[in-house]
Amino acid sequence: MTTDASLHLPDWDYPQGFDDRTITVSSSEELAEAFETLEMTGGGTILLDPAGNPYTLDLYKAGSAESPIVITSADPAEPALLSSAELTQVSHVALVGLDISGHGDKAEDVRIASSDNIALIGNTFTGGADGYLSEDGTATQGEGAIFVRDSQDITIVDNSISNVFHGIGMLECQNVEITGNDIFAVQGDGIRGGGWQNVTIEDNNFHDFYGSTQTLNHSDMIQIWGTNAKTLTSDITISGNVFDAGDGAATQTIFIRNEIYGKGEAEVNGRYENIVIEDNLISNGAYHGISVTDAAGVTIDSNTVLWDPDAATKSSASSAPGSTAPSINVSNSIDVEVSGNITGSLGGTSMPAGASAENAVVSYTLVNAPNYVGNHIVNWGSDGDLRDLRLRVDSDWYGVYGATISSDQSCEDGVEAVMALEDVEGNALAISFDASHSLGETGALARSGATATWVFDDGTTAEGWTVEHVFATPGLHSVELTVTDGQGNSDTITRVVEVTNPVLFDFDFENALADGSGQDTTVTPGTGGTALVSEGGDTAWHLGAETTLTVDRSNLQIYSLDAFEINLSFKQDSAAGYGGLLNLHQTTDVQILKDGSIQFKLTTTDGSFTVKTGPGVMSDTEWHDITLAYDGSTMSILVDGEVEASGAATGSTPDVAYWGLVLGNPWGTDATGLVDDFSMTIPSEAPAEQPDIPDDTGTGGDTGGDTGEDAGEDTGGDTGEDTGEPIPAGKVFLDIDFAANGLSDVSGYDTSILVRGGKTALRTLDAGGDSGFHVSGKNGFAVDSGNEQITGYDAFDITLDFQKDSAGGSGNLLSLQKVLGLSVTDDGALRFEMKTDEGRYVVESAPGTFSDTDLHEIGLHYDGSEMSILLDGEVVATGAASGSTDDPGKYGLIVGDLKGDSVAGTVTDVTLTVPEDAAAAAQVQTAAVTPVPAVQDDVGVADHLAALFDSHPWLHDQLT
Repeated sequence: MTTDASLHLPDWDYPQGFDDRTITVSSSEELAEAFETLEMTGGGTILLDPAGNPYTLDLYKAGSAESPIVITSADPAEPALLSSAELTQVSHVALVGLDISGHGDKAEDVRIASSDNIALIGNTFTGGADGYLSEDGTATQGEGAIFVRDSQDITIVDNSISNVFHGIGMLECQNVEITGNDIFAVQGDGIRGGGWQNVTIEDNNFHDFYGSTQTLNHSDMIQIWGTNAKTLTSDITISGNVFDAGDGAATQTIFIRNEIYGKGEAEVNGRYENIVIEDNLISNGAYHGISVTDAAGVTIDSNTVLWDPDAATKSSASSAPGSTAPSINVSNSIDVEVSGNITGSLGGTSMPAGASAENAVVSYTLVNAPNYVGNHIVNWGSDGDLRDLRLRVDSDWYGVYGATISSDQSCEDGVEAVMALEDVEGNALAISFDASHSLGETGALARSGATATWVFDDGTTAEGWTVEHVFATPGLHSVELTVTDGQGNSDTITRVVEVTNPVLFDFDFENALADGSGQDTTVTPGTGGTALVSEGGDTAWHLGAETTLTVDRSNLQIYSLDAFEINLSFKQDSAAGYGGLLNLHQTTDVQILKDGSIQFKLTTTDGSFTVKTGPGVMSDTEWHDITLAYDGSTMSILVDGEVEASGAATGSTPDVAYWGLVLGNPWGTDATGLVDDFSMTIPSEAPAEQPDIPDDTGTGGDTGGDTGEDAGEDTGGDTGEDTGEPIPAGKVFLDIDFAANGLSDVSGYDTSILVRGGKTALRTLDAGGDSGFHVSGKNGFAVDSGNEQITGYDAFDITLDFQKDSAGGSGNLLSLQKVLGLSVTDDGALRFEMKTDEGRYVVESAPGTFSDTDLHEIGLHYDGSEMSILLDGEVVATGAASGSTDDPGKYGLIVGDLKGDSVAGTVTDVTLTVPEDAAAAAQVQTAAVTPVPAVQDDVGVADHLAALFDSHPWLHDQLT
């Protein structure tokens, strides 16, 4: 053949003598004449001389299987320019190795209609698009590259398609192969259309789309629709592709939906059939990562779907850019399999049961969680290349979940440098770099004779597979890594890394509520509005009951810290003032007590810890500088530069939840006075060693310290038993007393209990005259999610006494979302479900086990290897189970069903006990609990819950 050997030709039956029939042309007129000649003589090859550029091609009722024709460049090194091609009722024609560029006429460069066996191979499509398309922008809208209609046996392979509005459009097409194409700089959709049958989209690279405002186009990398389709889409395979937003805008990645499902003509209003989406790598910034709606026979398998937080788009010209973690979603579909994927979330109405256990769900915010993205992806969020999106070789997802490329260890060039990085505890300006994920030809690079050399932008260098570098300033810095193997092969990569700003926020109030740290921290004043006042020539914030100030939860930099310092200057309104000074629920609580002492409580991943100064440190109306410091091993209170209290503490602060950092007290009395120079920082150098604190400086030796003796002075803070010591063996963690005047926990934890029930909720049981709580419909109660002692064990016992209203009653009796559930089935069986970090388990008793109206004791037992249901002390169901119970996050332990599916009856004597071995192993420490007054029998539901919504936002999800 006379064409470029690197370009393959369609798999057609070429007639004898085809290779010998070649015509070179130098004008569009000669091209038309050559086509007619070859069409009559058994087909052949037409070579386009670049001297005749540009060419046009207009074919109607041309070509055949007996006379296939290939049109290509005379000189592969200088591709001929074809400005447009129109093929209608054409057969067996291939355009190979051409520059096909219409340059801005806003139509498609190649239009194919009512044709068959058309091949576009190895061409370069370059349009006139030059940027993000917006109503108020200056970018030029590009034309489309390819549009195919009412055609079959179409091959689109190894083309480069860029700077276009839409890439490939297809309507009513069958037997289409779209493989090996490079599609980028697209303003609209990469591949779009409907009415497809037997279409394969495989091994393409979609990346760096320009994008557009969504008022102009809902940008998708692949979109399949049903509107105006004449045939029902079926047999679609999307496999082995890379979808990478890169430096471009966010787009929906794979979006498949039949908008006319159940409407219009019956032939096309059904579900799409046989949709396979597998082994794709997606890195994008729109919610629809893979979304399939209205389909039957859906397989979504072994895809890696990651968030690129730098990829954003705008809904309209006036809206702010937004980026969202992509999800896998399936709705209104049947026969669905979703497994082996890595994704941020699984959604839709048709996700198969157990999908969360069959897929790896990654977290982008919970840095303390095992599924945090940084624990699994080499260099998530970087501006590098695909090697940064691979799984770390030490990830337990490696080779198990995600696309092949995520665990690929092949390297064709001898060596491939891979740079992983992570922050260094205790030093905001330091980053640890790791080259150990670098590859050789057949896998992990052999260390023998190999070297890793690092060059930093301050001119310093380092050698080693793992190195640590301290940068002089926060911000963006370049780092170069060169990896050389034992044979002298080398590879160099450069990464731009962002060094953390050690100042997390800084408010001096001179510029109102503007953050001086450069973090653009957002804050929200309390109900009293802005409270800026002038004080001695400076501006300060007056803290009071309605003039709190909240550092909003959207400021993720204040969470998941191994060390921090909070500084503020405070001047009390009264020398006898007291109240809450600072609170981040389930993390930090700072109180000024009535005796003038300061109490600092801290909850970390290791437990709860408390230190308190001696009395009188805050017993005047002078300005005082207060510092609350934690360095990973010690927490301290400093007043005017002097350490007033210190004690041991370990762990990381919790991940972001539903609360921000409040200057003041969100649930009690606020300290009142002027606040200035309010800031939070993390160390930018190794923490200094804390000085020894004399025994007579308050509770400096308290390593978890407040035992509740100060409860009368702690206005609005934690009055629970915060010992800081491991829970004693066999400890009762929850014991609810059903007294006539309300519910309370008598276990010693002062557990917060939230009630949904009216005057009839509390009643006297028929047996024994004891009080109980009547559960029915939506009447029930919840143990607040803030009481962390209710979960996280590898063994436990829960017991409760329950009397059904009717023998046939059924419904939910106990639930802790994502952890456990107890229900009574329609046939009178007891069903116990549990989820641990090792799987999901269910045991169920025989029918009729619980089919009377007597008072029975029900027990749920789990010992680390077996789970059981007990009724009146007898085991009625048992089965194997293992692992530790999961963290329920924002959800509390529900007795009844707050959404309306409670089994009707009266409950009493609810207890949670951790056996000796589990309590000793767990080293559990009590949570910081905000006490909630018991609901009296004459208190209505609405009045009680209205006071709780702001402080317990998790409850909204369970009541609505």
